[in-house]
Formats: sequence, C-alpha cells, structure tokens
Amino acid sequence: MKLLLLPGAAAAALLLAGCAGSPPDLNPGRMAADAAGLVATVDLRPEADPLDVPAPADVAGGLAATDAAEAAVRNSPRVQAALAEVQRALADARQARLIANPVLSLNLRFAAGDADDVIEAGLAQPLVELLSRPVRASAADARLRAAAAGAVVAAIDALAEGSRAHAEALAAERRLGVLEEQAALLERLLGLARARLDAGEASPLEVAGFEAREASLRAEVTAQRYERDAAQLTLARLLGRPSASPNLTLTPSDPADAPGDEAAWLRRAAEARPELAAAVQELLALGDDVRLAGWSVFDGLEAGVATETEGATSIGPAIGGPIPLFDFGKQRRAAARAEVLAARHRLLGLQRTVVEEVRRAHAASLNAAEVVAATEGRVLPLARERVEQTRASFDAGFADVTDVLSAESDLLDAESRLVDARLRGRLAAADLRRAAGAALPDPTTEPTLSTTDNPR
Repeated sequence: MKLLLLPGAAAAALLLAGCAGSPPDLNPGRMAADAAGLVATVDLRPEADPLDVPAPADVAGGLAATDAAEAAVRNSPRVQAALAEVQRALADARQARLIANPVLSLNLRFAAGDADDVIEAGLAQPLVELLSRPVRASAADARLRAAAAGAVVAAIDALAEGSRAHAEALAAERRLGVLEEQAALLERLLGLARARLDAGEASPLEVAGFEAREASLRAEVTAQRYERDAAQLTLARLLGRPSASPNLTLTPSDPADAPGDEAAWLRRAAEARPELAAAVQELLALGDDVRLAGWSVFDGLEAGVATETEGATSIGPAIGGPIPLFDFGKQRRAAARAEVLAARHRLLGLQRTVVEEVRRAHAASLNAAEVVAATEGRVLPLARERVEQTRASFDAGFADVTDVLSAESDLLDAESRLVDARLRGRLAAADLRRAAGAALPDPTTEPTLSTTDNPR
C-alpha cells in the first residue's frame, strides 16, 4: 500500500476568490438612544432583568413624563430583544463571510493477489458558496442594518408608550380629583335640599332628584378610582415594576406645543422613520437574493485536486457538479423576483401609512391645542365669572346657596373638560412624534397658551 500526502497548495488559489469586507460597524444602542432623545446608550444586558427592577432614588419626589418615557425605553423587554436580534444579524453577517470548509474524500480499493491496494483521495472546495460570498455578505449586511432599524422601532415605540401611559395616569388622577370635588358639592346640595324639605320649602321630589344625582356621581367616583389604578398599573409595568403599588406620585409635564407645519413633520418622517429604513434594507437584501438565485443551478459545484495510486501515482485538478438537464433555476429566480416585487408593494403601503399617521396625528394635535385654548380662554373664564357673580348675588340676597353650588359644579365640569383636552393634546403629541420617528418636538413649533396643569 502506498500512502500519499496531498499538497494543500493546489487548492489555495481557490480560497482567494470571493473577497468580502467586514460587516458594517453599527451601534444599535446608540442609534436607539438618539432616536429616543436619550443621553446614555441603551445597552444590551447579558441577562434578563428581574420581574421588578429597583425604583430610582428620586421617584419619591414625583415622576416626570420624560423620566417615565426614558425608563420605559431602558426597561423594555422588547427593546432588549430587538438589540439581541441585532447581535444575531451581526453573527449572520460574519458567517456569510466565512469560507466553507473543503471536502476531503478517500476511496480505498483492495487489490486481489499481489497487486497493490489503490488509494484515491480528493480535496474539493464548494465553488458556489465561495464565488457568491460577496453577494451573501451584502444581503447579510442589509439585514443587519434592517435589524438595527428594528431596534430603533422598538425604542421609539417604548418611548411613545411611556409618554402616553404617564399622560393617561396623570389625567386619570386629575379627573378623579374633579369628580371627588363634584361629589362633595353635590353632597352639600343634598344636605341643603333636605334642610329645605324639613322647613317645608322644598318637595320630596327635589330631594329625590339630588339623591339620585349624588348616588350616580359616587358610582362615577368609584369607577374613576379603578381607572386611575389601572392607568398606574400600566405605567408601573412599562417602568419595569409591575408589582409596585398603584400610588405613584406624578409630576405634571409641560403642555403639548402646537405641532407647527405639517410638511415639516412629513419630511422628518420620510427621513427618520426607522420602519422605512428597515423596509429599504430588506428590499436591498431581497435584490441580493435574486442574484444568489442565479447561482442555484450550480448548487453542488466543487473544484479541487484528486490523486490515485493505481499504477503510477497521479495527481491533478478535479471538478464535479450537477448537470442542468431538468432544473435550470428558473423557478427559484422567479420566486426571488416575486419577493422583491412584494417588498416594493409593502414599502409603498408603509410609506402611505406613514403619511396617514403623521397627518392624522398632526390634525389631532392641532384640534387638541384649539380645544385647550378655547377652554382656557373662554369656557373657564366664563365659568369663574359666573361663580363670582352668583356669589355676589348671594351676598346681596338675590340668590340662594343652591345657585352658588350649581355654578361651582359647572366650573368643575369645565375643569374636567380641560383635563380631557390636555390629555388629548399630550397623546396626540406623543403620537405625532412617534409617527415622525423622532423624540424631540419640531423646531418650528409654537408654544400654546397653557403653562400649568392646574386650571385654577
């Protein structure tokens, strides 16, 4: 038996084919932080967080809307999962640049009689994977960029959820306070009605009417307490503390600014919306897939060196591969092109959806600003003026205490409507920033008339 050691130099030339550079140097944590308007990078944590993360030391002084939004981003499991997906995509991009291992084949044939045994050996390198390496790397790089854009999507989603949850919890608390004041006023009215009934100045029907209104309002207060607790529980979950008691102290945020020019928000959305960037990168990756589908007819093609020891030892190049008699790769190319076409249509649909979301949120923000301005500029001043006039009439003996309490009840109704209008404004502002893919308000915005959350 003769043993032959194959020289590796014969196949080394093949390994130089298919050059591909390094994957793109991306920092998804920094990208997510910039999109969310955060100073520190959003880092991927190596282990899952506990069920309840520790509360910040300054929460006892009141939780501001900006702090709630930032905590929602940093404690979001979805953001962490998206950052992990970027790591997976980076590993795929590096894997796409690796050269496939060569295939070693050995055949041993035992000869009869005194003849020498025959050894056939070969070392082959898959050619399709080698030659398509730059295209595979390009597709993997595009999907890596799409994954990074997906992390930005998760971050601004969490930011919007945190902003909305803080606004809803704050409004629920304010609304409960107004209802409790209304209940106290109605209780005073009921007491006066009963006193007048005892004095023969009121009918039992009047007392029954006040009792029905008082019972109904007490039921509203009970329901609103649940709404407040539910809003606080939602906020606590987004803060990463779902087991916390629903008694967070919330600091009022600045009122939502007027949204400014709609065209500016549309331009910002076209430039900054991460879903659009992810869709474009996926389209580029699918274009590379079309090019890869062109190589599919050559799947299994190998080239290398082979040797045999039968008679005189011989060594030489070898090539093997499929014969395209039945499958020419046409259907794979057609399927890949169909994927590209579908992705183009999805991108168009996404672009239209983005325009709709921006315009809808912009209109809602404008409407909320107008309602707030009208309530602050007209409704509340008139309600306060009515209270003052009714009190003056009462002091002069031209009105009774029931008229005063009724005017104060109408003032509380106006304040309740202002709470709802401010909530709509804050929610619309959060939706508008989310629709534009930006955390900061537009530089062309103008401040609203409101400067405080306390209508009094």
